[in-house]
Amino acid sequence: MSRMSADEARRVLAPWITALGEHLGIPADAVDVEGILELAAVTSKTVARPAVPVTGYVAGYAAGYAAASAAGEAPGAASGTALGEKSAAAVGTSPLAEATNLARTWTWEDPEIAALISRDVRKPKPQAEPISA
Repeated sequence: MSRMSADEARRVLAPWITALGEHLGIPADAVDVEGILELAAVTSKTVARPAVPVTGYVAGYAAGYAAASAAGEAPGAASGTALGEKSAAAVGTSPLAEATNLARTWTWEDPEIAALISRDVRKPKPQAEPISA
């Protein structure tokens, strides 16, 4: 089985993003698909695969916080979060870009965690068994 090309992935994601955006009240064109996919790829390779959904969620949360702050609305429960405050103050830099840049330069200080992550990243992918008739 081969991976999807970037064009195939966009075709698959477009209807999902439109439906999700409509459901959540977000315009589909406001979703930076390329940026999100880059964040996921970088996070997976430099931080850890389990960090991908958490990182995406936190970056999205920070973007909402920054938008609410810029609009002069009370951010609610996000009030006082360092990432949200930093993102709101960063001129021309989105939380998505901030998170991607952090992930690009991330290194584990704890040698035991670094070894665990390194082992996980190098683990061979399971191969699909051929189907016999």
